Order: sequence, then structure tokens, then C-alpha cells
Amino acid sequence: MRYVFMLLAFYLLTGMGPNQKLYEFYSVESNYLRVEQEVIKFYPPNKYNGCVAYISTATRLIGIDIPFTKVNGESISLVTKPFSDYLVKSLSWIRIEDMNKLMNGDVIFTLDEPGWPGYPAHVMMFAGWHDELSRVAVIIDNQGFKYQRPLMGNVRYSAFKYFLRAPK
Repeated sequence: MRYVFMLLAFYLLTGMGPNQKLYEFYSVESNYLRVEQEVIKFYPPNKYNGCVAYISTATRLIGIDIPFTKVNGESISLVTKPFSDYLVKSLSWIRIEDMNKLMNGDVIFTLDEPGWPGYPAHVMMFAGWHDELSRVAVIIDNQGFKYQRPLMGNVRYSAFKYFLRAPK
């Protein structure tokens, strides 16, 4: 707990925006492992995908209030649509669909889950480009820490749709 307060004080003193804070925190492997341990405490057992649980936990750990409450029966901390809607409607994060404007710490959402319009299939944090020309990003999410993922989509991964950035 003391660490969290020290981290918050650092962020307040440096004047970093929320996405930069998220990047600085979540791109440290020990913090990623801490997020994983926190997720285990609340994530429903036998669920197959925890992408929102990971990113919502990381944002909570840097001091951004992401509630565990439900909207229309869906948890803001577990489901892509209510998570995205909460960031936009309640915290005034900005939706950007131009992949060329990605910056470290931006929260990326993919195309919708087939058969579920309005529900992105995945959410992850952008941690830089591995190969910008080929649109292969470095990603941090529930599937791994700083791994390469094509944002244009392929057989294994759903494609980029938009990202969210907090106002400064």
C-alpha cells in the first residue's frame, strides 16, 4: 500500500498524464506480475479471457477509479463494452481511430467479437512499435508482457479498431 502512495505522489509531482502513468507502471515486469496477482483475487474462476480485468486493475493501481460495479448487468472491470464506455462517458477519455496517433500507454480496443456488435474482442495497452511499417506493436495484456502483436489482425489476433486516451 505504501508503494501505491509513493507512486501516486511521483505521478502528481511529475505531471504525467494518465496514459503515460499507465505505461510507466504497467511496462515494468514486477508491476505486471502485481496486476496478475490482484486479478486472481477477483476474477471469476474458469473464465477464458481476462483482458479487461488486467487493464482495469493496472489503471486502478495508478490511481484511476475503475469500479467493480455493473452497468446493465455487465461488470465495468470485466467486459470490454462497459469498460470502454466508462472511460469515455465517465472519465472523458478520447476515442481515436487513427492508428498512426498511437502513443505508449494508449488503451487499444480491437474489432468487435463476432456476433456481439459493440463489444470489442480484446483490449490491451500499447507499449511501442516493434515494426511500425508492418503494424506490429509491442503489447501488454492478459496474454503476455511486452509481446509482439499485429494490429492489422490475422488468424490468431483480432484487428485494431480504436484506442482511448485520457485528457491531460
